[in-house]
Amino acid sequence: MSDNEQEVEIPDLGEGRQDEAPQGDPQAEAEARKYGWKPKDEFTLNPEGWVPAERFLELPSTQRKVVQDTNQRLERELKARDEEMSRIAATTAEAIERVRKQERDRYEAQIAAFEAAKREAVDVGDVARYDALTKQEKALRPPDATPAPPATPQIDPAFTAYLEASVWTKDPSAYQFAAMAIEDHPEIKRLPPLKQVQWAEKKVREFFPEHFPEPTAKPQFSKVDGGGLGQIGKRGKGPDDLPAEARKVGQEFVTDGIFKSLDEYAASYFAQEKRA
Repeated sequence: MSDNEQEVEIPDLGEGRQDEAPQGDPQAEAEARKYGWKPKDEFTLNPEGWVPAERFLELPSTQRKVVQDTNQRLERELKARDEEMSRIAATTAEAIERVRKQERDRYEAQIAAFEAAKREAVDVGDVARYDALTKQEKALRPPDATPAPPATPQIDPAFTAYLEASVWTKDPSAYQFAAMAIEDHPEIKRLPPLKQVQWAEKKVREFFPEHFPEPTAKPQFSKVDGGGLGQIGKRGKGPDDLPAEARKVGQEFVTDGIFKSLDEYAASYFAQEKRA
């Protein structure tokens, strides 16, 4: 090597190295594991039969299991919904009895007060006051034997009509897709149920276009309180465990003085669960 020549360090370009195996999608792998998929290093059958998690989830056999799980989940959700509404109805019936008792107690207290005042009028010989009290007592109306039940929130018929009229809501796969989309967006879960499914429909259209053969104008529906695809009543023992609709009913009953507090309403509500 001459004096004018310099030694140049050639960077290592990685020739001869084996490329690292591409990393799989952790979310897809976690989902695939539910249905029996295993990573390659855990796979004990014929190595040629191994497929990545993404491909495994696309297999017809896996899809059948997904649909079965979806149907079972929907059945559980519907059962929980029915149980929630049943407990609300039972608690409301108890509230009606409380209203009747309050009215009876109030009426009996008024009658007792008039009778005491009339006796005082007799003792002092005040005939005019006695007659006036008697007239006022007769004007009192006894409590209605069948008072109108307290108003309870009902599921908006427009929301029910939407579910019945929509084709995609009857497809378990599309319904599950919509429910998961809503679960992934907490801001959407705070909307009324009808707004939730209308938002989810836009997502469903992208992946299930067969349910929307022709574009149709969307009808305008009114709002509905509480609930939603992703909301299912929880079982608990306090106000914080009440489902949205049951909690709203309870707050109205507390405001009307039927229950002393939301804790008392919750105790009555969850007592229905034990009686079922």
